[in-house]
Amino acid sequence: MTHWSSSAPSAASTSPATTSDPSSWVESFAPKLTSAKLLEMKQQFTKDYTSEILSPNTMPSLRLISLAAHQESKKEYRWIPWKHRLTEERAADLQISRVSGVQRLLAVHDVALAMVGSAHLARLKAYSNKFVHLLSQRYDPSSGLRAPGILEAQQADCKLWQQIFALVSDKGGKLNGALYDFTEIRGEMASLLQARAKPLQISRWPDKGNKGKGLGKFLVDAWKGKPGASKGKSEGKDKGP
Repeated sequence: MTHWSSSAPSAASTSPATTSDPSSWVESFAPKLTSAKLLEMKQQFTKDYTSEILSPNTMPSLRLISLAAHQESKKEYRWIPWKHRLTEERAADLQISRVSGVQRLLAVHDVALAMVGSAHLARLKAYSNKFVHLLSQRYDPSSGLRAPGILEAQQADCKLWQQIFALVSDKGGKLNGALYDFTEIRGEMASLLQARAKPLQISRWPDKGNKGKGLGKFLVDAWKGKPGASKGKSEGKDKGP
């Protein structure tokens, strides 16, 4: 394995995390896999999962596969943020706006973990399928409920994987077993992805075209300090003789 130059003591290592080069890496903790090692993993994956086809649209990006491999080698599993779960084809362009986008992110993460030997692909897919099923629920508009948003879904995925890794670490089990528990037995996933209440919509005062006569006009005039807002219409009737 070779490390990126960011680990060397140079001015570049003290630069901000963001960079203008989308292909650069800012995480010094994830060593880049060599071409030979990556080829070996791809060959082993296609041998283990003969029905799976690796293409630029399904192959995890080098950044993702290197990060997953680093965690597997150290046996120090951490949740991988969605922004890193990219295929080769979309490594420089992350766009999530629909459930299908979330499904692609989960799928490429499944392949990455299966490729480095962390867990069996079928067990990873079972987790992702249930996650997407819960996320894609639709609710009648009259119910006042909505499905979780993208950010809420990402937070749920993060919490679930943290608990999965904790179970493996604390009890010395296998990742396959922990995934089975959280997919088939425990209820944390359903709880984290349950329906949310829609925000209340505040009705505005109706404007029927009676300019200057509505309450809204009165309040605006009062805020602006216009004389007419603080004086009644009967002002002229109170004049002296």
